[in-house]
Amino acid sequence: MKTLQIILALGLLMALSACKKQIEIQEVVKEVEKKKSWQEHQGVYYYYKVCKNIISDGEKIFVHTANSVYSVDSSKMLGSYEPVTPLPEQKPFLNKNFFLKYRDYNDEKSLGVVDTKFYANIIFKMTNFDPDFSQFYPLGNENKVLTSANDQHFLLLPYIKNVQSGSNDYFQKILLIKLNLDNGAKIDNFKIIPFPNDGEVYGWMRVEDFFIISIGGLIGSNAGTFKITSDGTIKKVSPQLFARAIKYKDKILAINDGGDIYQSNLSGENWQKLAGMSYTLSLMNYIVIQDDLYGYFQDKIYYFDFGKDKLTLKPLKNDGLERNFITGMATLHDKVYVATLSGLFYKPISALKQFTN
Repeated sequence: MKTLQIILALGLLMALSACKKQIEIQEVVKEVEKKKSWQEHQGVYYYYKVCKNIISDGEKIFVHTANSVYSVDSSKMLGSYEPVTPLPEQKPFLNKNFFLKYRDYNDEKSLGVVDTKFYANIIFKMTNFDPDFSQFYPLGNENKVLTSANDQHFLLLPYIKNVQSGSNDYFQKILLIKLNLDNGAKIDNFKIIPFPNDGEVYGWMRVEDFFIISIGGLIGSNAGTFKITSDGTIKKVSPQLFARAIKYKDKILAINDGGDIYQSNLSGENWQKLAGMSYTLSLMNYIVIQDDLYGYFQDKIYYFDFGKDKLTLKPLKNDGLERNFITGMATLHDKVYVATLSGLFYKPISALKQFTN
């Protein structure tokens, strides 16, 4: 009997010792996590961690997952809107004023516009715009958004239409929709724009109040980059094919497939080569934070140092983001947020410009 009691006592002591060690290990892990410069947002959990796009409206952060949109502040989730089926593009469209819901049911393709202020939405059939509508235009790169909208709520949607055999009509079209979000979502007017050639979309960007589209593929004389204004006017502005473009201070920067950087004034119509860099730049997405330009790709973020004589890319510390594929960045108050496929992370903007050794 005494032997059994001794054995039980020893077992209990060993269990208590193991629990204590486990607690100590957990505390060490917590301390290590605290020391990482990028902290994970604790208000985001479960499948909400799969962040595919992010944007800020100045009061909260909107995050688009694979099938929902939710908003958060610095500490908690504020609300979610689901189910949301995004357009068939790898990175779902997200705007601070509205997001889109895609529906494909019994061969009826519809699109819903959900206003983030009034939470009202409108559903419209694509065949109401064009009876020959076939499908939305697919774009393969996992970090590109094909749909775009400007600050005046003009929504640009490329699509493919059915074409009768032997017809010379363009099978690729662009739908320009003017949305009215004054009291819920509704459509003021729309316009259908033919593609300027029979190539394929290479890059698609919104800059200022206009859009830039690069079309390659079946090259021909019309291949290049075009500017589309809110009235539907389309004009060729460069023979180059741009993968990315962003407003930076008093100019527009654009990246071609080889990683060369071009610049234009704010009209987007006068382009000159600024620097030759790596093709990786064509895969990056870009954001301007407090007049500084940053690019991100995979789990890395880079600061663009525009020196007197040359441009240098400086990698930032990414401890806490390792092996997390970055899908978007946004700022809210004094913090910068990074969306990844495995969580939402943040750090103070004042600590952003910390470089690796």
